[in-house]
Amino acid sequence: KIEKSLIDEFDIDFIQNDRSVLNGKEIDLLYKNIGIEINGLYWHSSRFSKDKYYHLNKTKLAESKGIQLLHFWDYEIKTNLALVKSMINSKLGLTNTKIYARKCIIKEVSIVDTKQFLDSNHLQGSGAVGKIRLGLYYNDNLVSIMTFSKARFNKNYDYELIRFCNLINTNVIGGASKLLKHFKNKYNGSIISYANRRFSNGKLYETLGFKLINETEPNYFYEKGGLLSYSRTQSQKHKLSKILDDFDNNLTEVENMNNNNYYQVFDCGNLVYVME
Repeated sequence: KIEKSLIDEFDIDFIQNDRSVLNGKEIDLLYKNIGIEINGLYWHSSRFSKDKYYHLNKTKLAESKGIQLLHFWDYEIKTNLALVKSMINSKLGLTNTKIYARKCIIKEVSIVDTKQFLDSNHLQGSGAVGKIRLGLYYNDNLVSIMTFSKARFNKNYDYELIRFCNLINTNVIGGASKLLKHFKNKYNGSIISYANRRFSNGKLYETLGFKLINETEPNYFYEKGGLLSYSRTQSQKHKLSKILDDFDNNLTEVENMNNNNYYQVFDCGNLVYVME
């Protein structure tokens, strides 16, 4: 049902449930060199032996065949169908509205406006806003944003590029380059950033001049009954006695969660890029 709701948004003849490209593994939707995976939380959890590297290995296999996989959780399509459609159109080069960055002006963006823009135009939302928030404005309308903070996870670098996105259904040509150049002219220091492998193959970072230095392990969260439940940090063992009905200190985090019908769902990890 969710797959059909997505297909109905496009005037494209997707190949459905293709098993010819990935050595028998199924690609839900395939069009040219873009594969779209619709991953139900319940069926893609550890309860069905979907291990830590399941989604990452499939992504890498597709890359070896010249295919970029886009992974969407079922709830993302249910709650953000328009944004998911915009992301797919962008990857397929089908975005109709084009704005040239040279026709835009750069302004600092308020926290309130940043949160609103990211929640509407970035699938990961505004969980990390950043202290430095740069936006491109076209006819006084915010059309692209790039946010930075001090490096959060690797203190060998000065800054972290946290979020970048354009207005939904809009291609701001040269937007990322213009925003990054402005940042570098104003702030001195190295930059680190993390490309989510569910959507990104890192090409934009490489175009901007970043260097790939590492790949992270897949992250995880928990689902219960097919519903998004707890993140990795929320489910640390020392916190479980307060959130689980049945907790045993002699058991591991995962064992305790499984005993309460919560199961792990793993993503594809991140590509780590730096700019000195």
